[in-house]
Amino acid sequence: MERPDTGRLHGVSSIFYKIYIQGRGCYVMSRGSELIREQLIRRVEEHLSEAVKAAQTAGLSAEELHQLLNLFMEERNDD
Repeated sequence: MERPDTGRLHGVSSIFYKIYIQGRGCYVMSRGSELIREQLIRRVEEHLSEAVKAAQTAGLSAEELHQLLNLFMEERNDD
């Protein structure tokens, strides 16, 4: 499973991502990497799919789900 982690490379001050790919090992990529962005978008899509299923089960409308997402985004921006 791919899992990006942020951290600092010893002796280097820039932020990087460590990518673990099962059966392939660990790779270090810069934060601006397009591959990292694609992987993170896939993770977001997976989590949003689960959120939509849960929202439908709870009887939330699309508007209510959008409001929740906006609330979470605002809270995150305040950090």
